[in-house]
Amino acid sequence: MSDEGPSKTIEKELFCALVECKEQYDIPVDVLREGLTNIPPVLFLHDVDSNGLLDLDVQASLLRASQGRWDGIENSEWRQLDKKERRSARKLAAFLDSDRLFPKQRPAEIDTRLALYLIFRFEEILGKGVPFSRPTDGGSARGPAFRAVFYALLLAELRSGKQAKPNAAGLASIIETTRTKEFDDLMRRQGFERTSASAVQHGVSLALTVALARKRTVNARSKGKQRGTY
Repeated sequence: MSDEGPSKTIEKELFCALVECKEQYDIPVDVLREGLTNIPPVLFLHDVDSNGLLDLDVQASLLRASQGRWDGIENSEWRQLDKKERRSARKLAAFLDSDRLFPKQRPAEIDTRLALYLIFRFEEILGKGVPFSRPTDGGSARGPAFRAVFYALLLAELRSGKQAKPNAAGLASIIETTRTKEFDDLMRRQGFERTSASAVQHGVSLALTVALARKRTVNARSKGKQRGTY
C-alpha cells in the first residue's frame, strides 16, 4: 500500500502543531519546519545490527558506567577488559539495544536516534527543553511542541522506508529520560553534548545511553521505595 495517504495526514498534523508552536512560542513556522524535516541522510540508514555499529571502546565505557566506576570511564578501552568483562559488556549492549527495561518486555517500536535528533533540534531552536504535559489521569503526553516532534518523527520514519507506528508514550519516555540526572551524568562521562550534531555523530551510542539512563533511573526509584518500606 502506498504511503501517500499516511504521509499527507502526518504532514497536515505536523503543520497544525507548528502553527500552534508559532502562536505559543513565537517561532516562525518555516524555521521549525526546516529544523524538524531537514534531517541528515545518515540518520535514515537502516541499522543492520546496532551492536555491530557500536564502537567497542564505547561498550567498555558503558560497562564501567553500569559498574559505577566513574574514574575508569574516560580512558576505557575494549582491550583492557578481561574475558568475563567483555562478555558482560556484550550482554549489556544487547540488553540496551533492545530498548527494554525487563527481559520479557517487548521492545519499543521507535527510532531512538531519530527521536533524539528531533528532540535536541527542537531544543536548539526553542532555547529550552521540549515543553509538554501529562494529564493527571495518566493519559498521553500533549502540547504543541510535543506534537510537533511526534509528527516530525513519524514523517521521518516514513522517509527512512519504515512503517510509521505512532508511539507517543515511547517518545515521552525518551524526553523524560533525557531530563534525568542519570542521563546528564552519563552524557558528561562520555563527553557527549546535548546537540543535534551529537545525535548525528553518536546516534547509536546515545540511544544506548538513553536505555542505560532509564534502567538506572528505575533502579534508583526501586531502591528508594525499598528504603521507605517499614
